[in-house]
Amino acid sequence: MSSGALKTSYTKEINGKNPTCFLFVIDQSGSMDETMSGGSIKSEFVADVLNRTIAETIVRCTKADGVRDCFEIGVIGYGSDDVGSAFGGALARRTLLPISEIERNPLRIEEREQDFVSGDDVLERQKVKFPVWIDHQHDGGGPHRAIDAHLALAQQYGAEMGQRREVTRRAHRALRRYAGINARVDQLDQRFDERETDAGIALAERRDLESHHQANHRIGQKRTGAGRV
Repeated sequence: MSSGALKTSYTKEINGKNPTCFLFVIDQSGSMDETMSGGSIKSEFVADVLNRTIAETIVRCTKADGVRDCFEIGVIGYGSDDVGSAFGGALARRTLLPISEIERNPLRIEEREQDFVSGDDVLERQKVKFPVWIDHQHDGGGPHRAIDAHLALAQQYGAEMGQRREVTRRAHRALRRYAGINARVDQLDQRFDERETDAGIALAERRDLESHHQANHRIGQKRTGAGRV
């Protein structure tokens, strides 16, 4: 990159207050019925990778208080003449979902065998739970409508996030104004207390002075009376 080139990198912490979006577009057309070199069917391989990715993302978002919505995930599938959400079951026809809702609604939990290397460096096969959200599918069609749907959804998500940020900015401005008003009220209260204290001290001094004058006046009267006698 030349010294005059603009930097286009973007960094932002991902958390529950500042989530990010993952959009996956998967081919469910007839070509996905082909068998790969390892013996797996393409559509089954893609579904397994995507389900594993979702499961790993859920693990990353799981804390002591549960699954935090650090991500919203959308899966668009295209095949035959249809383009739409690849989720099924309770999530069917919904394209973009918070990760906590995805975690609660798998299609099913399968029991699969997986190879593990034991502490003795022995390869062992164990049964594991494998949650499934996306079923493999292959039934014809092409990618063009899926690309259009993907772009439209990305634009929609961007607009919604912009609205959320604007609401957050307005709330922060309101809180700052409220804090400023409270600080001003506290200052006025403090000034009032100081003036009230000063007034109390002045009143006490005035009373002391009047008492002193009255005492001197009585003493003077007594002396005047004694002189006359």
